Amino acid sequence: MQTCKEILASIGWPTDYLVLDFETYFEKKGYTLKDMSTWEYLADPRFEFTGLSLCMDGCGPQFVAPDDIPVAMARLARVMDDTVIIMQNAKFDATILAVKFGLHPRFVVDTKDLAKHLDARGSKKLKDLAAAFGLEAKGDTTQFAGQHWEDMNHEDMEVYAKQDSKLELQLFELLLPRVTNPSMELPIATAILRYYTQPRIEFDFEQARQLEVDMRAKFDQIIADTGFTKDEISGDKSFMVILQNALPDGEFVPMKKGKKGPIPAFAKTDLEMQQLMKHPDPKVQQLMQAREAVGSWPNHIKRVQRMVRMATAAGGFLPVPLGYYSAHTGRLGGMDKINLQNLGGRGRAGHGNDPLIGKVRQLLRAPKGKKLVIVDSAQIEARVLAWLAGQIDLVEDFARGRDVYSKFATRLFQAKVCKPKPYHPAPLVALFTIRRGFGKDAILGCGYGMGDSTFYDRCVENPDLKPLFTSGAYDFSFISGLIKTYRAAYPSIPSFWKSIEKMFTFVTRFPNEVMRWSGRESMRAGPNDVLTLWNDSGTVNLQLPSGRCLFYKHAQFNVKAKQLRYHYGPLWGGTLTENAVQAIARDLLMHWILECGKAGIDIVHQVHDEAISVIEEDRAQWCLDTMMQIFRAVPGWAEGCPVDAEGMIADAYTK
Repeated sequence: MQTCKEILASIGWPTDYLVLDFETYFEKKGYTLKDMSTWEYLADPRFEFTGLSLCMDGCGPQFVAPDDIPVAMARLARVMDDTVIIMQNAKFDATILAVKFGLHPRFVVDTKDLAKHLDARGSKKLKDLAAAFGLEAKGDTTQFAGQHWEDMNHEDMEVYAKQDSKLELQLFELLLPRVTNPSMELPIATAILRYYTQPRIEFDFEQARQLEVDMRAKFDQIIADTGFTKDEISGDKSFMVILQNALPDGEFVPMKKGKKGPIPAFAKTDLEMQQLMKHPDPKVQQLMQAREAVGSWPNHIKRVQRMVRMATAAGGFLPVPLGYYSAHTGRLGGMDKINLQNLGGRGRAGHGNDPLIGKVRQLLRAPKGKKLVIVDSAQIEARVLAWLAGQIDLVEDFARGRDVYSKFATRLFQAKVCKPKPYHPAPLVALFTIRRGFGKDAILGCGYGMGDSTFYDRCVENPDLKPLFTSGAYDFSFISGLIKTYRAAYPSIPSFWKSIEKMFTFVTRFPNEVMRWSGRESMRAGPNDVLTLWNDSGTVNLQLPSGRCLFYKHAQFNVKAKQLRYHYGPLWGGTLTENAVQAIARDLLMHWILECGKAGIDIVHQVHDEAISVIEEDRAQWCLDTMMQIFRAVPGWAEGCPVDAEGMIADAYTK
């Protein structure tokens, strides 16, 4: 195993590294990072340093008192470009460097990010990581709540702070060697951090105020239409009575087991709740929609309010808080309770959002004299899946720019389907739109083993599709036929589900074995164009073509039940396929973002398979052309994958 210095040298980073950990005043409630974003916390008049701990490779930790921090920062500025700065929760410490001292380190490693590679879901708190790796215990920070520097025992703070930085250095040296593909992961983590510490997207305060007013009015109207009050709809007991009175004779409010006995099944995830949302009685549907609104609309309103506060603290620009490696596949997640990874949308195969929710994304704007350049990797998961599974005809269709949605729909309906043309009569436009839509739903939704029941439920939950099923134009048997047609049309894909499940099961049962998937011979581009699976002391490693690994802790196979499991639940071929495809798509996007940086394009935000840049108006077209060129090329490890891209230049973030 390489040392940290060897790893850093191999990716062209400095080999000197330094832990930096600020200590600041906080209160038990209200003025804490649990109650506000880092930017709000730093802008608050109560902000105050209570110390700084530094720990350099080969040296013991040092404590810096508050009055001496400016001098320490001046020294840091002189060596910053030649030093890797290590932090635990870099969104806090790096934002302090940016806001309070105007410092933007080129090379940053967050120990929380390193830990996410091994387990994206587990706790990344310093005390929990220290315990997990058998290190000394972290001190108790709550002892300093409400204490200013002049109030506290300075020796206690020094001991506490030095212990933190010592632990962070130990974790860095333990975790960095376990990171797979560090040449991509360390620069990407630093780039994502800069989205937050150096915000470049302007926020539209005026539109935000109007949007909040409109959201409140919409929410109030939904409740008023029921004839009941918000409290009556939100209360379990009161709503139970209201719903029971609305249900037809012989039907009863569904119940489930609670801690103290039966309780109404009103949770959004309850199957009974989902079924009531599709109840044939419009009044019941209206009540259920109001119940759902009580739980959702206040959150949408709060998100807009939080965005306003964050942008105010950041001087009119919106910091982009993205959680690096938030999912098992390495994909990003939303943070600071505004989740900029989910800004609303309307998909045929999913649950449609109210247009007001979609307007949240329009609050993100280009500053005066600049433009947003938005580039999306088109149909990336479907393309990667076809390539990985060796479904050569589908790969060729994508590569040649054929309309795969229409092609599948033509097979499904046994009649020609194409994109509607301007000269088509209105009835034909409507027919083609609906039928091609089902083709799109299948191509984008059936690749991971989705069954007919799930697909049907998604259709009837969607406002656009529900009338088609209510009228009887389409039914469950049609969806069953769609699923069968998809699997018959692209047999290599369900075959891949079986193959990857067998390989995973094999290495789980026989730890000394290694399994490789290379697809069809004609699809191979080289020795890295494979999936490799092996078992490392109960953790199954799934190595991706990029060289990065996904880790499945505590992998087990129940021979009697023929069931695969790992630490977080059951597994099967469809799940493993989804993991692999989404992880490869993620690695492609990260590769493209780094390539944009090499081309001089500053990426300021990314959402799923989309990257956003801010650039001067007169360079916007160059930026779009360059990004499109980058997104339409693949690294050597993905040679043959038929990628494509779509892009636009805009004043505000839009789809």
